[in-house]
Amino acid sequence: MKKRTSVQFYSSHSARQKTKPLPSVAALRVEKLSHDGRGIAYWQKKPVFIHGALPNEWVEVDFTSNRTRFLEGNVKSVLEPSPSRISPECKHFTACGGCSWQFVAAKQQLEWKQQAVVEQIQRMAKTEPETLLPAICSQPWGYRHRARLACHVVKGQLQLGFRSLQSEKIVEVTHCLTLTPQLQQLLESLRTLVSGLNGKRCIGHIDIAQGDTVVGIALRLVKTLPDTDIQRLEQWSIYHNVSIWLNAGPESEPIPLLPEQPEALFYSLCRGRIQLSFLPTDFIQANQSVNEAMVNQAIDWLQPKSGEALLDLFCGIGNFTLPLAQYTGVDITGIEVSASALKRCQMNAQSNGIANIKTYQADLSAPQSLSSCLKGKSFAGILLDPPRAGALAVVSQIAELKSQRVVYISCNPATLARDTAELVKHGYKLKQLGVLDMFPHTAHIESMALFTR
Repeated sequence: MKKRTSVQFYSSHSARQKTKPLPSVAALRVEKLSHDGRGIAYWQKKPVFIHGALPNEWVEVDFTSNRTRFLEGNVKSVLEPSPSRISPECKHFTACGGCSWQFVAAKQQLEWKQQAVVEQIQRMAKTEPETLLPAICSQPWGYRHRARLACHVVKGQLQLGFRSLQSEKIVEVTHCLTLTPQLQQLLESLRTLVSGLNGKRCIGHIDIAQGDTVVGIALRLVKTLPDTDIQRLEQWSIYHNVSIWLNAGPESEPIPLLPEQPEALFYSLCRGRIQLSFLPTDFIQANQSVNEAMVNQAIDWLQPKSGEALLDLFCGIGNFTLPLAQYTGVDITGIEVSASALKRCQMNAQSNGIANIKTYQADLSAPQSLSSCLKGKSFAGILLDPPRAGALAVVSQIAELKSQRVVYISCNPATLARDTAELVKHGYKLKQLGVLDMFPHTAHIESMALFTR
């Protein structure tokens, strides 16, 4: 599930809208949650979206914006807390913009996430799932296998960490409870390493990723590092058994610092039968436990059979493509916009001895993108895993492919609901729906839906 854009309830039209005066701090009763995890209360009949508020709480609000149709604000103080409110475990909670739901009990997090998806679908698509499945979950901490660290130098001092909530400010984290233990252990040593580089201003951000056997780190460079820094990086890489990559830009692939080190980053699926190689800058699912359960469920829902053709849209490096292709007699077609990801998918198919895959590079947000690639071919089943913007251009063409089963992996309830309405219009029924708790302690909602006709 690729994260590119977000969808909100309202458009701010900030360029055309005059600034309205902010109300003074007010005590409001929170009625429900928005799909992005903010509490919703009302002030003079206008909805107020409040960061850090829970349903049925009375909170004192510090307003931050007053728009034509709604207001926004933060909790200044909780006057009457919800029974679901708990104490956050991370000491960076009040500053870091990452795990903003740490103050919500784990069981209640899941219930609200499930409720948010269903309500969006009911409201926008005028339908609901025939079967609502329990959430697919992982351990609540130590689950995150990849992350991006912001890097900035102020008055000669390095700032390395995550972005603050609602701002670009960098919060320097000394530890992160969501990272795997191995990535957590490297944080302070990595900070010391980068702080000592003469060219630390040359680094824009740092991608860290853990595979099954090794950790990979990619430095996004805005300028070339001095040779003395390269030597320091090489020594640190060897000492910690970490592969370091240098990335010169978003359109180029990172280059290994030590070319003699083999590309060893990979993760396994299907009980180890499939191994997917990746670069530290590639998109992979951060929560590998939930990812494996998600892939297995997708296979169960699509029911691959010999002689069938299946279509994997937004296929990336082959996270679903290869597990589906291991079934004898099944032909898989994968489509992806990223040339780098598609190259990795093809390499992964080859290294796993899988030959029944065809791939195409195409922008699936473009009209008629499917028909230009597929030329009238039909498929027994379709899987799509779009970015946050959803897949409206795709689902409007799906009826032409004559598929009886469609599995939709979503990272945005709003665009899932919008696309569900389009699928219903083409005669599909929402058979099953379930939340994927890919990011515990956050308001981020991933889900998986099965459509049939």
